[in-house]
Amino acid sequence: MKKTILAITVTLALVTVSGFAETKAMFSTDKFDNFTLHTYASFDAMADVSFIVEGKKSLVIIEPQAFKGKVEEFTAYTEKLGKPIKKVLVSFHAAGLKVYENEHKVIAKPMADFMKSDAAKGMLAFFDETFKGAMDTEIVEFDESIDASTSFTVDGVTYKLELTSLPGMPGVNIAIGKNVYYQHFAPAKGYHASKNQIDSIAAIDGALADANKARKAGYTLLLGSHGYGKAGIEDLDFQIAYLKTMKRIASNVKTAKEFVAQMNVAYPECKGEDDLEQIAEKLFPPTNFEKSEPNKKIVEIHKLIEDYANSVDRLDRELAKSIWSQTEDISFIQPRGHQKGFEEVWKTFYLRAMGAFSKRELRIKDVSIRLLGDNSAWGDFYWDFYATFKDGKKIHGTGRETQVWKKEQGVWKIVHVHYSNMPVTGEREGF
Repeated sequence: MKKTILAITVTLALVTVSGFAETKAMFSTDKFDNFTLHTYASFDAMADVSFIVEGKKSLVIIEPQAFKGKVEEFTAYTEKLGKPIKKVLVSFHAAGLKVYENEHKVIAKPMADFMKSDAAKGMLAFFDETFKGAMDTEIVEFDESIDASTSFTVDGVTYKLELTSLPGMPGVNIAIGKNVYYQHFAPAKGYHASKNQIDSIAAIDGALADANKARKAGYTLLLGSHGYGKAGIEDLDFQIAYLKTMKRIASNVKTAKEFVAQMNVAYPECKGEDDLEQIAEKLFPPTNFEKSEPNKKIVEIHKLIEDYANSVDRLDRELAKSIWSQTEDISFIQPRGHQKGFEEVWKTFYLRAMGAFSKRELRIKDVSIRLLGDNSAWGDFYWDFYATFKDGKKIHGTGRETQVWKKEQGVWKIVHVHYSNMPVTGEREGF
């Protein structure tokens, strides 16, 4: 858990919040029956957001500011409200607390334990170095450490704490009254999930669990610690559908590239492509096998096979031309003929055979690759072929295939393909 929260916070620190770089800090208010919520979106280097719950007689601060200048702006606004601060409640952001020396500072026990760890000290030291002392990283004594499942009432407003479902995160989600729900990341319609929120299938499940809890409870205002800090039911519904789609896609693909491609098909208008790509890298990290030699060559060939399938699915001439050797002696043996040279392969296999379908999907599996020195290799695999004829009739074929590859000017190319249907075992068959 300590390594996870450290990685997330360090990543946040390294992110340039380009979407907010020129955005001026802003306060906004939302009124409810027995309190007013004040939201301060700082748009600082980490786009931190803080909240003030204003009751009839007192205030509760949730997630204080930490950067110099932002701390003063936030506290000046708080003072203008003219009411005493009853509690300063920390969920995930345990910095910027020196200015609350005389206030009652409260932290949930999981986060309190984390702040005592070497990981937390390393994180704060990293912030000091990165932000050149612009962030208040001094660790202060809290007046109260409470269980992650605690409920309490201040000035007639009930606060219900519960441990986040995100794995490795020590902070808490907070229900404020009947309508408001705080969690570290607020949902945002039209945006990909944050790379700091999703790093595994378990994280998708955790984020989805929190979102479903919020939807079931009927909260209408969703809060988060970064960006604009606020979202509504429409954003929450989008997040639930998005996370379900993300999990389905992640469970059905094998590579980061496939994951990104299918997510972009599902959500072509979503912003945050960088987040999506970094999520993909976390869900499908390169292994030590992939990083080593000669295994790097095998990974490159796997990519070539993937491009081969895509060239068939899309009838993409440019892609096909880029993966096939352009020498005259390449060959392709298949049930409908034997072609030599790329142009003959393109016209006969791609345009004539695959062009008979309005839709194609070649799914390759059980790939086995053998290297023959540094610049040549061969392999075999099985496949499923799903297609729709132009008259609407659908087919599903299965088969096996052998390919031979050669490295030309540092790039792997296909020089031979031979595919056939699955074996037959009946009497007097297969001769």
